[in-house]
Amino acid sequence: FNAVIIAFMPFTVVGYALLTSFLKNRLQKKRSTSFFDCIKNFQDLDQVIGLFLAVLELCRDHKIVVKQNRDFGDLELEKVEINGK
Repeated sequence: FNAVIIAFMPFTVVGYALLTSFLKNRLQKKRSTSFFDCIKNFQDLDQVIGLFLAVLELCRDHKIVVKQNRDFGDLELEKVEINGK
């Protein structure tokens, strides 16, 4: 199990931070977006997984709300507004 974590370490340190910033910037421009729209230009699965982890972190930190209308459907990502910001 530790070998798996070490193997993904460079991705989590650099790529994960970039994907978190990517999502934050996207939600600055628009109050909401869909997960499928965010990944439509991604080239590999690592990017999709990294963005999903970023979604989980932002959700945990109460910075976004995630909604899904049906099983296996798109995720609607919405920025949490605090005092209109």
